[in-house]
Amino acid sequence: MTGPVCPRGVFVVGTDTGVGKTLVAAGLARMMRRRGNRVAVFKPFLSGDAAAEDAQILARAAGLAGPGPLQPALLDVIAPFRFRDPVAPGIGARREGCEISLGAVVDDARALGRVSEVMVVEGAGGVLVPLTHTLRASECVIDLVVALGLPVVVVGRTALGTINHTALTMAALRARGVAVAGIVLSQVDPAHEIPDADLLDAIHGVAGMRPLCVIPFVSGSEAIRVGTAARKLDGCGAWDHVEAAIPGAR
Repeated sequence: MTGPVCPRGVFVVGTDTGVGKTLVAAGLARMMRRRGNRVAVFKPFLSGDAAAEDAQILARAAGLAGPGPLQPALLDVIAPFRFRDPVAPGIGARREGCEISLGAVVDDARALGRVSEVMVVEGAGGVLVPLTHTLRASECVIDLVVALGLPVVVVGRTALGTINHTALTMAALRARGVAVAGIVLSQVDPAHEIPDADLLDAIHGVAGMRPLCVIPFVSGSEAIRVGTAARKLDGCGAWDHVEAAIPGAR
C-alpha cells in the first residue's frame, strides 16, 4: 500500500535533540482533540527515558490516558522501540541486540492511521539520526519521514546556532522532497531570549520559511505547558498549514 499512513497527519521533527519536539507534538495533539478529532500519537523510538515520560505526555494530550503510568500494551503501541541509554536509537538498538525494520514501523503507523482521524508522529533527535541497528545513512529519521508520507513541522530551540541548524534541516528535507508545513521555535530554557524580528527574518532569509510561532518557556504542570503550546499553535493556524502541505491538498 502506498500513500500517507494517515490522510490527516503530521510528523514533528527537530533540528537537534532537546529542542521541544514532544511539547509541540503534544500541543498539536491536544489542539486537534479539542476540535473533536480522534487523535493517534506515535513516537516509535524513545531513548534514555526509563519512565517513557514523552510517550505518556503524548498519550494524555491525545486523550488516550489519564494520570499515572501508561498500560504496557498502550505504551508498546505508542512507543514500540525503547532503549535504556540516551543515545541515537540506532546505537541503542545495536547495544541491546535489537534488529529493527523501518518497514515494520511504517506498518505500525499505518495500522494506527486506520483507526484515527488525525495522527501526530514525533521523531528522535535530528533528521539524520540513525534509527536502526545497521547505522546506515538510508535508515535515519528522514527516511522514516519519507516512508510515512506525512508533512513535517520542524522544531528548533531559541538559542545561538538555531539559524544554521534550522537551515540545514530544511535543506535536508527539501532535498528528499518532504513537504514542510512550518517551523516552530521553542524556548526550552528560560535563559534563552525570545527571538526578535531580526532572528525571525534571518531564519526566513536563510531557511526559506518564517517560523509560524515561538512557544515560550512556561514553568508549572504538564497541563499548563501543553496547554500553552496548544494555544500558540492554534493561534498561528499551525494545523491549517499542515492541511495545506498534505500531499494532494489544494
